[in-house]
Amino acid sequence: MFKKNRILIAILTLGMLITFVACSSSKQMSSSERPIEATKEQVKEETSIVVDEVADQQGGIQFNTSSQLNRKVIKTGRIDLQTKTFDDTVQNIMDHVNEIGGFIQNCSIEGNNLYSEYNRRYANLSVRIPNKEFDKFMNESSQFGNVTSKSIEGEDVTDQYMDTEIRLETLEIQAERLKELLKQAGDLEKLFKIEQELADVTYQIESLKGTLKKYDSLIDYSTIEINVEEAEVYVQPAKKVTFLDKIKKTFMDSVDGLINVLQGIVLVVVAMIPFLIIIAPVALVVAWIIIRTNRKKKEK
Repeated sequence: MFKKNRILIAILTLGMLITFVACSSSKQMSSSERPIEATKEQVKEETSIVVDEVADQQGGIQFNTSSQLNRKVIKTGRIDLQTKTFDDTVQNIMDHVNEIGGFIQNCSIEGNNLYSEYNRRYANLSVRIPNKEFDKFMNESSQFGNVTSKSIEGEDVTDQYMDTEIRLETLEIQAERLKELLKQAGDLEKLFKIEQELADVTYQIESLKGTLKKYDSLIDYSTIEINVEEAEVYVQPAKKVTFLDKIKKTFMDSVDGLINVLQGIVLVVVAMIPFLIIIAPVALVVAWIIIRTNRKKKEK
């Protein structure tokens, strides 16, 4: 009986060991599979990032002149275009500038020279557009034609602007003081001097206000110089002539010459037909008379 119990205990212990080993192996398998799944997800993420970067590169370089810094910058752009539809392109540019709240500052069109072999036209437009539309206009300029070049420039006038504002505030304070002195002045000579000084200060104030307005206009409305060139029709370069091409050309020239000679003969014959119609009967009559005269002589 004791032996049977020992055998039963051994069998139970062996079963528990097998179960424990199986459970531990299944955990190891599950833990080993998880890194593989995670790796797949990482690969997908890395692949998507690469695709996004390629898409950005294919989109071309995009201008971004906006800045978080509170700076006063005068922006100027330049765009050179080529187009086969010159009139439509120039009109589209003007219409688009007006649509976004800008205006045409200068426009000149050259070309249409009837005495020149190269009759291409050129248009030079100087447009002013709102500062917020500057980057978009520059980046989408290819909608008007083939962009051969474009560039932007920025002039930081923050220091000049602030200096002008400080001078303006100082002069306005000085003007207020002169006005107070003008009220208190009793002497005519002093009154005249104060009025002169006040007039001079007022002139400087108006000049500085005009400078600030000019800065504001140049900052709020950026300038873009657009040059439009009418493209010529592309002419394919001549093919290189080989020896076989020369033989073909010589043979065809000979055939053309023979045809021309035959055509000339035919034309001569056709041209002689009216004369033959008139001369042939006369020639026949003369020949008959000559033959008859010769016969009579022979008979005598």
